[in-house]
Amino acid sequence: MSIEIYAKAALQHDQIDAKKSIGCNGIEIQLLGELIDGFLGHYKNIEDAFDMESLIDEPVSVVHAPILSGVGDMTIEQMCDMGDCKLFYETCRLANMFGERQNKMITVVVHSETFMGFIQGLGDTLDRIVSHTLTALKAYPYIKIGIENVSPLRGIGKGGSLHLANNFKFDNVDLAKYLRENLPTKRVGTVLDTCHAMLAKKYIDCLYKEVGDREPEDLSMEAYFKENQETIFLIHLCDIHGSGYGKGRHGVPFTLETASKCRDILRLYKKYNYNCPITLEVEETDFLDPQGYAQTKIIVDDFFNSNNIMVNAINRL
Repeated sequence: MSIEIYAKAALQHDQIDAKKSIGCNGIEIQLLGELIDGFLGHYKNIEDAFDMESLIDEPVSVVHAPILSGVGDMTIEQMCDMGDCKLFYETCRLANMFGERQNKMITVVVHSETFMGFIQGLGDTLDRIVSHTLTALKAYPYIKIGIENVSPLRGIGKGGSLHLANNFKFDNVDLAKYLRENLPTKRVGTVLDTCHAMLAKKYIDCLYKEVGDREPEDLSMEAYFKENQETIFLIHLCDIHGSGYGKGRHGVPFTLETASKCRDILRLYKKYNYNCPITLEVEETDFLDPQGYAQTKIIVDDFFNSNNIMVNAINRL
């Protein structure tokens, strides 16, 4: 079974080269604050943020919308407002540049933190998402947009004020299906993040247990694979540890000790006949020596190729 495995990196040669040296079928770029010009609402053009002449031949297959210091992931709700839509369009334009260069479709990953019923009742929010998405798809023919499920808590990993987020369940699927029907297009779909799915089950099950008078919803990993089956563009594969938030707890690599957990997830990938790429979205102690990616990739390769090389290969790292 031939599966495309992607590696995560900033749009920097050194980080990309570190992943390419281990092996991958493509790179998922994580944008950070490179397009920020001073403060929110003021954004740079791509060419002012990156040396595109030197970067354009990198094997970029996915572009993830920015994570901003002090703000977090920019959501599709935020990027489809008047003040921030330039960030949305520049993110899509960057992806389109790589797509045009390689003559293939590039997935733009965006988060949403609002449940579908609320988006529909929140002024013109849904209309703006529809309008800006349609404009981006028309302007940039080499992109498709993948809406990612998120985790349910904010602030817990940084010692700040705790608050909650929505779209930890299947609202990204609902939004993707709505956009597919109303644009109409097949160039909008979903991204399934396994770490976020684990966190949703961990914390939402606790809430149901505390409530005590009704059965919890099915937030098993299998439920996520089943719900995303018709819309899936990409898997973000990684683990959690402890609370699941903060350094060393979120986006955790799989190891020899947790390989069975990884294999259980990949069995669902096979069971539901997925054939989308998988990004090994794991954190690293050193992004120029990505041991977390290397050991996770060995486990994934071993599962799909059945080479029985996993133990020896991990021991050599």
